[in-house]
Amino acid sequence: MLRETFERYWAAGEASAIDRFKFMKLAWDYLGSEFARCRGGLPMHLCQIGTKSLTVGLFCRSLPIRHFQLGWSPAMKKLTLETTAPFQGLPELVAYDEGLFEREGLQIGWADRNKGNKFDPVATNILSPKGLNPFLSHGKMLEDGQADMYNACEWGNYCRVEETAKASRQVGRRAILTYGAIAVGPKSSVYTPQQLADVTVAVPFYFGTHYLALQLLEGFLPRHMIKVCSAPPPSYSRLKAILSGEVEAATLTEPHISLAEKLGCRIICSAFYHGTEVASERVDGETYAAFNRAVREAVRRINANKAAYMHYFIDYHVQKGETDVALLKVADLREGRLVVADPAPIPVEELQRTAEWLKSWGMLEKTESPAALVDAGVQGYAHIAAAGCTPAEPASRPRRGLAAR
Repeated sequence: MLRETFERYWAAGEASAIDRFKFMKLAWDYLGSEFARCRGGLPMHLCQIGTKSLTVGLFCRSLPIRHFQLGWSPAMKKLTLETTAPFQGLPELVAYDEGLFEREGLQIGWADRNKGNKFDPVATNILSPKGLNPFLSHGKMLEDGQADMYNACEWGNYCRVEETAKASRQVGRRAILTYGAIAVGPKSSVYTPQQLADVTVAVPFYFGTHYLALQLLEGFLPRHMIKVCSAPPPSYSRLKAILSGEVEAATLTEPHISLAEKLGCRIICSAFYHGTEVASERVDGETYAAFNRAVREAVRRINANKAAYMHYFIDYHVQKGETDVALLKVADLREGRLVVADPAPIPVEELQRTAEWLKSWGMLEKTESPAALVDAGVQGYAHIAAAGCTPAEPASRPRRGLAAR
């Protein structure tokens, strides 16, 4: 009776139950433990179920014999990301550099979103983003069909998705919480946010610190006294505008906040802010789940030893030719300004509040429901799967997919 049950449930195709059981032993040895997926074992999407014995049993039960032949590896999916900087994408950079994407079966390519870009200088006569291109940098390569995903600040991505010509949608929050600040030069007479009343703050429209400046200042000033103007996206360019006296105040991100302090500038107010991932129709739930598993492991590694990763903030910008950044040492950077967390879905209530706030500033005028800005199917499926659970396939899930290529 036991033998019949064993052969009935373990035999598959041309393989006998005994052969399948031998393959289970091989897989068991390969995995090592239920935690092997975290130490270079099989791709995590093959190892999501409870205990080791059940995991390996179902794994062996579901794969044909050829998958255990010497040299076999799962087909790699190519996922092209827009280039990112440490202040907004450190976990992705770490996942790439440390082979975490490859371990999840993803071959990552990079599309340079700033290639050929010539950003306009500070323009004190441009006081609003109306009429400006939201795809000046972020989203540029996706809209051109050369990238599958990009990440940027949450507020800006609401506006970009509203304007997309490629049916792109937000699929969840990115892992890093970006630290941004409003700074003034060493000779400025401004010391508090209240003193920025009717003072023009240079911001990069459609980028995170544009919106952050509005949110920071409206806590201290009536809206009619908040003044912003257009400035180049690179934080380094805005720091130079402060130092030259071209503008009184500007928004910055790291490492330029630390550099500004080293050069005698003052930080007037600061805060963290969320960003989101935006994906094209080619990205399905399985692909985004694999991406998030790699990013989650990068988050774990960064949080375990932040000091080991702070050099990214200096190296990246020095390699871009920002010579002043070379004045910084890792010890000049505050670990408390580096905050990373597991990527997660955008909470519905925050989605609604954010959309309403954007509308109150005259943005997001074409969007009736913020739910239209998110691919709920891909977001829900991927984040559950990335957390190690087995998600139910939504009945209404859109047909979005990234084929192996």
